[in-house]
Parts: sequence; C-alpha cells; structure tokens
Amino acid sequence: MKRYVALCLAILWCVSGLLGGASRAEGDTVPSIEAGPAEGAAASTTWLVRVREGMAPERARQVLAGEGLTPLREIPRIHVWVVRPEGVSAQGVAAELLERGEILWAEPNGIYRIAAVHPNDAYYWSNQWNVRLIGLPDAWLFSRGDSRPVAIVDTGADLYHPDLASKIWRNADEIPANGLDDDGNGYVDDIVGWDFTSFQDPYPQDDNGHGTHVAGIVGAATDNAEGIAGVSWFSPIMPLKALWYDGTGSWADIAEAVIYAADNGAHIINLSLGAPYYSATLHDAVQYAYGRGCLLVAAAGNYCTSLFYPAAYPEVMAVAATMPNDERADFSCRDARLDVAAPGVNIYSTYPTSMRYPPYTGMNGTSMASPHVAGLAALLWAYHPNATAAQIAQTITSTAKDIYPWGRDANTGWGRIDAAAAFLATIAPHIALSAPQSSIRVQTEAVRITAYVTDGSGQPVPDGLTVAFTSNIGTLDPPSAETQDGEASTLFSSERFGEAVITASLSSYASDTIRIYVKPKRKIFFPHLFGP
Repeated sequence: MKRYVALCLAILWCVSGLLGGASRAEGDTVPSIEAGPAEGAAASTTWLVRVREGMAPERARQVLAGEGLTPLREIPRIHVWVVRPEGVSAQGVAAELLERGEILWAEPNGIYRIAAVHPNDAYYWSNQWNVRLIGLPDAWLFSRGDSRPVAIVDTGADLYHPDLASKIWRNADEIPANGLDDDGNGYVDDIVGWDFTSFQDPYPQDDNGHGTHVAGIVGAATDNAEGIAGVSWFSPIMPLKALWYDGTGSWADIAEAVIYAADNGAHIINLSLGAPYYSATLHDAVQYAYGRGCLLVAAAGNYCTSLFYPAAYPEVMAVAATMPNDERADFSCRDARLDVAAPGVNIYSTYPTSMRYPPYTGMNGTSMASPHVAGLAALLWAYHPNATAAQIAQTITSTAKDIYPWGRDANTGWGRIDAAAAFLATIAPHIALSAPQSSIRVQTEAVRITAYVTDGSGQPVPDGLTVAFTSNIGTLDPPSAETQDGEASTLFSSERFGEAVITASLSSYASDTIRIYVKPKRKIFFPHLFGP
C-alpha cells in the first residue's frame, strides 16, 4: 500500500507511541520511537497489536473483534494485526488483552511522512513564509516537478551555487568545449545555456545576483539539508543571461533568449524584467514561444501605474506581488490586466557565492513574485504532462485565492496563487463519511467517524491531505486528520443529547455529512425499594 511504499523514500519524521507499562515476553523487543513535533498517538486512526505466538488467524480475529477492535489485516510473518478501534479506548482494551495473555504488545499506528511534505532545507522553516502560504506542502504531495527545464531569462545564474549547481540544465546534444555546434542550434558549446549580452558565450554566470535569486525561487535543490526549498524540486533551471551586471538589457538580447528557450526544450519561461515601452521585436519573440506551446510568466512591474512589458503582452501571465498578510505590496503595479499575484516581499532565496556568505538573501519585488507562478506551473505540468499552456494558466488563475473584491481586480488579478487548491481542483476529490453505529449514549460512549476520500477516478487521494471535521454538538478528537490510504478518522462523543450533524471537508472542494443521535443516559430503577 502507498503508506508502506513511502518508507522506501527519505523519511522526514516518524510519529508513534508505545503502550505504557505493557509487559513483553522475554526476547520480544519494540524499538523506542519518540512522538514528532506535530502529531502523536492521538492522530492515529488505527493500532498495531502483536498477538501471542501460535494464535490462529481465526482466533485472533475473534478476540480482537470481541473487544471492539476491528481487524483490518495481518502483517505477514510477525503476527501483528492492524486494527481500528470502534467506539472504545484502544489503550484500555490493549491493557485488558495484555493482562489476559492474549497479546504481547500494542501501539498506535504511527504516521511516517515522506519528505515531500516539509523538506529539510536549513532556511525552510525560519525564512520561507512564502512557500507555506501558497500551499506548497500539500501540492508537493501530488507533484515535485519533472525533467523539463524552466528558462530564467535574467542576469544569469550562479552556476556553482550549492543550491543550484545540481539543478542547472544540461544540453545533452552538445559536446562540452569542443568548439563545435554539435546540435546545430546556432550556439557553440551551449552546455548550460547562453550569455546573450555582448559576450555571446556559453557561460551565463550571474554577475548581478538578481537572476540567481529568481532561479532559486523556481527550483533550488530541495530536501538536501541545505539552504532553501525551491517551488519545483525536480525541474532543471535553464539560465539565459540577457541582462548586464547592472540589471539592464536590450530588447534584442531578451528576444533572442526567449526564442532560444522555446527552441531548446523549455516549456516555461520566466521573465522577471520589464519596461513601460512596447517592443514589436520582443512581442514577436513572445508570440513565437507561445506558438511553440510555452507558458510565459512575467513580473508586473514595480512603482508603476500600468503593466510593464513583456507582462502587458496578452500571451504572457502578468504577476503582481503580495505581502505575508495577503495584501498587495505597495510597490506592486496596479492594472486591470493583471492575471494573478504571488508573494513578493522579503523573499529569501539563493544569491551568488562570490557576493554574499552564506549565499542567500531576502529581496522584494514583482520579480520575486513571478518565479512562484513559474514554479507552480512546473508542478502542475508534471502532474498533467499533456495539458496545454493555456490549461495550466487557467488552472492557476481559477484556483487563486480571491483576496480583494470578488473577481478580477487591478490589485492582484484573479487573486494570490494557491498551489494546494490548484491540485485539489484538478483531482476533483470526493468524501464519503461512515460510522459503525448511528447512535451513542451521552457521556459514556463514543463512535469512530471515518472519511473515505477519493479523486475523480475513484482512487484514494495521496497520504497527508488534511480533512477537517465539524459538528453542531459534541467533541471531535482530533478536529482534523490527515489522509492515510484515502482515509481520515475522528472520534465523536458528546456531553449533550440530541442529533449531531457531523461534517468532513477537504478545503472547499469536497464535503459530506453524517448524523449521529446522542441518546440520554440510561435511568437506573430499584423496584424493590418501592414495594410490589
């Protein structure tokens, strides 16, 4: 099953707990596993029970089911059963079975996370507020990019940066340093991109810092215990230097870089640059790349009252900048033609090793917002490889968080991008709630409520998606739970009697409701006290 396949991947943390005070047969040992920072035994919807040696499977099922532990399956050869408590305290039942000698030990079925949820990069938790705000931890459950490169038309990139060197695109059709144009694309020895400024050479090394910063946002090496996490883990970066050391560049150089990107395998082109002037040459290059199926993303512009070009071209997605509170950044261009917005204030990313140590820094600008969109597009395209650029753009705009007046507006376009929502919208999730009984007694009983979550094709959703539970009366423990093999559960009890309406929801994309009647306590009569 998927949960166990995930163990073969890099594990971020392990959550589990052991039944306190349980004695074990001599020679039976269970490794000590400490609870993680976010979850513990309370989050477990199933338990693991080790039955005594020689107990037949039929007998094990009978014993477990008789105590309110529904047997789900036996793990082969180690006599451990996966069980689900049905309205009972698993710890209490386990203690009783342990005392009777029916089992050797029991423990909550701890949750293992693959590193796709929260990477281990050094500055991820402390500096990258932007990554979590736009829902990337959930989006990474679905996709982490693919081998198709994202072109960064900018000041180049630091080709030796520890968080970028392994992510730089390699032209497999070119033989290094032989002085020949092996692939016939018009550029000699273009192994890692090209410098389109007056140098005109195959060495797009960043001498400004801007391009390195942008490249890190899109696709810094992620989960490598160093630096930052890029939006797209696996997408190579194609550095195309079209701007000088001072951050300026000509229309001709930028146009040629765009055409190079389209001709050499880039499916996404990020343009964190702009000016208030229209260029027919640059527009022709943009139209050429768009016609080749590329998605072009550009910064809206800073301190301007009208979109900069190339963001103003209709073939390009125009991106505004937002702050941690989801307000538009005060420098971000206002224009009714904006498509979306993304974080653009104090964005922490890579910086050239020759200019700063450690080689990371925070920067502001719509230049920083645009690569968030380019990275998200890479994630979506990897998940839907046959989609068109227009379909990817539509998914991003239609699932953006509408943070200003309803609909498209001049502050943030259709809203601030939401990576988690973009994937949930594409999988069309469905929730079905189930409970083993339709009524419980007030204060004295509880019932397990299970949400079965599938995608549009009926397959279980990835592990780790959060299902929220709400009820008009009573207590839900926990109030939210993560999916495991397409299931998420909570335990319902109530101090009041009446009809409980319990709802499970996956963001705003799927929900279901179940009703549980909470009956009053039983009344105890003593007829002999009152005579015949």
